Amino acid sequence: MILGELLGTPVHDAAGHRVGLVVDVRFLLPSGERGPARVHGVLVGDRRRVPFLGFERSGARSPWPVAQWLRRGNAGAFLVRWADVVEVRPDRVVLARGARRWSTDLPERSA
Repeated sequence: MILGELLGTPVHDAAGHRVGLVVDVRFLLPSGERGPARVHGVLVGDRRRVPFLGFERSGARSPWPVAQWLRRGNAGAFLVRWADVVEVRPDRVVLARGARRWSTDLPERSA
């Protein structure tokens, strides 16, 4: 599956209830930022195609109108770690029983 095909896919919990759509995918780089990135998890929200544009960083506040618009558009979004994704199909993503909903906020980058 191509990443772009995953975006907008409905996400269901283990009981089959729809909990949102895949709105983004979170990747991690290995220490030192060398080597291939690996999937850390999926961001699940109730709206399609409202990009985070880097405003998921906890301190990103400006430009103020853009930050506010994006935060409202992504209100209620959450991160599910890739280890808690048990099935990926073209028509749905299924989460493990008890999958935790993490904050979408990223820590500030250190200089």
